[in-house]
Amino acid sequence: MQRIFSLTLNDGIKSFQKSIDALTNKIADPIFTDKLKRYTDADEDLKATIRLEAEDENIDLIVAILRSDLIEPELTGEQIQRLFNAYVAFNNAVENVDEELKQGAQLFSYLKQLLKLCTRQRDKAMMLQLIEEPVTLQLFRDLFTIFYEPLVRVYKSANVYNSVTDFAVFIDDMIQVGFVVDKCREQDASADPNQTVQAFIDLCQRHEHNFYKFVHEVHTHDNGLFTQLMGWIEGILEFLRHGPKNGTLNVNALFEGGVSAGVLGKEKAIQEINSLISWQEARKKWHHDKTRQKMAAEGQAPTSVGAVGAGFDSNDFGLDGQDLQEMAYDIDSESEFEAEEEDELDPISAERRRRAKKQDRLRRSAGEPTKPEISEVHKLHDNFLVMLREVLAD
Repeated sequence: MQRIFSLTLNDGIKSFQKSIDALTNKIADPIFTDKLKRYTDADEDLKATIRLEAEDENIDLIVAILRSDLIEPELTGEQIQRLFNAYVAFNNAVENVDEELKQGAQLFSYLKQLLKLCTRQRDKAMMLQLIEEPVTLQLFRDLFTIFYEPLVRVYKSANVYNSVTDFAVFIDDMIQVGFVVDKCREQDASADPNQTVQAFIDLCQRHEHNFYKFVHEVHTHDNGLFTQLMGWIEGILEFLRHGPKNGTLNVNALFEGGVSAGVLGKEKAIQEINSLISWQEARKKWHHDKTRQKMAAEGQAPTSVGAVGAGFDSNDFGLDGQDLQEMAYDIDSESEFEAEEEDELDPISAERRRRAKKQDRLRRSAGEPTKPEISEVHKLHDNFLVMLREVLAD
């Protein structure tokens, strides 16, 4: 398994390198490409400094990286002028749909693509390094032992290999049914679709006894494996419903202990806690009003917060509806599918989409209460972790 992962990651790194080499030739400036590469390999503190600078000055990250003195080598005056000309052309191309403007923005587009590719290549290299660690190999072995060996014992004791023949017969029968159905459709396009459904129902009924025999054999010879698995799942649900066995964490005791130990300033802490409560109440009201306005505009009735699906409620799983509502406040999250879609776009179209999303987020978050600054309550962090470990300890 470790070797498979390593080969896959190495192939990905080589594929990225080919694309990086092609972009490097198009950019035709080794200093530009070298600075971007050094940025991707730099430590997180330096990256955070450059990102903060780009955010404060409202400029693109590429510009902040290339003009930064923190990453060598420094750009010449001619290179700086070339960079800013490309940046201006890129912004104009983003704001105006014009093919002529796109030509002047190609350099900056190449730089943005190069940074993305270098970052992903670095990520794969770090993942490869992690997988090749001896500790990771031992982890793979342990996981293989934990999950695979019990299943092997069950398969041997239950004679599961006999069911492979039954499954092969089922597949052959299903293929024959498919051929018959297709032939009937070719001969009579107006054939009743219920006959097709009935054909597959009859197929399942013919092999139903073999399936139940398989389930019975596995359950009979599982040596308690599936019973333990269901008990483990039930234990998780019980924890969600009723909390830890050692009781709940006493926040009042945590607060009083911090005050008595001199770690916490009582008056300031109470003031911060009250401000947090007020902020949370205002935030809930803002979100509630915003949701009602949206549903009224769409002509929908307000739905229950705790509902997670038809016939289910969040309380069935020990999850509080208000907690789920707070989790839904995060409207800035981006799905993996959207990220993949953005990767397929050219840099100019991707930038247009990013700016449109930013404007949409600003519009949707208009009027949201601002979280108050907190400093004193954070001093309870260490004591909180100690008490939490005591509560969760078996």
